This record gives sequence, C-alpha cells and structure tokens, in this order.
Amino acid sequence: LLENIGDGTYGEVFRARNIRSPDFNAAVKIMHPTDEVLEEIEQEYRVLLELSNHENLCCFYGAFLKRAPPPPPPPPPPPRNPTDPSQLLIDKTSLLSVETNAINQSGTSMPLPIDQLWLAMELCTSGSVTDLAKAILKANQRLDESIIAYIIRETLKALHHLHSNNVVHRDVKGHNILITGDGHIKLIDFG
Repeated sequence: LLENIGDGTYGEVFRARNIRSPDFNAAVKIMHPTDEVLEEIEQEYRVLLELSNHENLCCFYGAFLKRAPPPPPPPPPPPRNPTDPSQLLIDKTSLLSVETNAINQSGTSMPLPIDQLWLAMELCTSGSVTDLAKAILKANQRLDESIIAYIIRETLKALHHLHSNNVVHRDVKGHNILITGDGHIKLIDFG
C-alpha cells in the first residue's frame, strides 16, 4: 500500500503497487466485514466479480481476506483462597472478560480485532468528477457542456449495465464517478 486516496462508506481506499510488477498500480479498498455491513460488502463483491467487465466499471483484479490477529489472552485470575466460601462463586466480570477475550493490561475492555477484506481494482488516476468540478471552479472556469454530456452518457452506460443485471446502484454522485488517466469514466461503490 502506497497512500490513502479516499474513504468510502464501508472502508478506505489505497493506491497500491504489485511487488512482482512495480509498474502496475491498483486501487485497494480495505473493508471491515462486520455483521452490520456484511450484506452491503457482499453486494459490492458480487457486482465487482460478476459485472466489472463493462467499460464503465472499474476492472476487478481480485479479493484477499486478511485475518485479524488473535486477541491477547485474558489476564490470569487473581489467586483464590480455597477455604474462603465467598471465593467459590464465579465473578460475572471475570466471566465476561473471558468471553470477550479483550481486556487490556489496565483491566478495561478493548474492541476485538476484526478481519479485513481487500478488494483490488483498477486505479483511476485522474480523480473523481467532484474533484474535476472543484478544480474547474477554483480556476474560475466552466466545464464545457460536451464534457458534461460525455460524463453523463458514460455513467448512464454503466447504470444501464447494472440495471440489466438487476443491480441498483443507490449512491450515484460525483465522488463515485471516477476518471481514468486516459479520460474514461468509471462508476464505483456498489455496496
């Protein structure tokens, strides 16, 4: 991973380089598949896997599941006096700490580490349509209507491809419409 190039609803996006082919760059979206967002992550993976062969969707290179390291073991329980009847009962807090297996050295709970799903896809080096619009406004210029029409036409081609395969995008906006180095338009973020 070389640098963070964006944050999405379900993860961060990095520019990455293949160590076997240093001239080959890709975008890697790192997602944290928790129960709350698992359905959306599965949707994005399925769309990339099955439908990314369209010219206006980012090419999908593959996925990698990076397992979280195991949580640290809980601290040992304090020594008990076997002759003291009050110490024969199970302490609820020590039982909870064993179940969560996520107690730091100060005795407070910590979140458990979670797995990461890495999705590798085509890197669009010219940014998003939102980036383009901001740069043009900053330069006190206007975006030519033919360029606007081109962006809309190419985005509609991507949406038509998705709709033909019973997929609704649900988040079409300038940040999710990217521009490649050679000016092609790519729709992203299918969660």
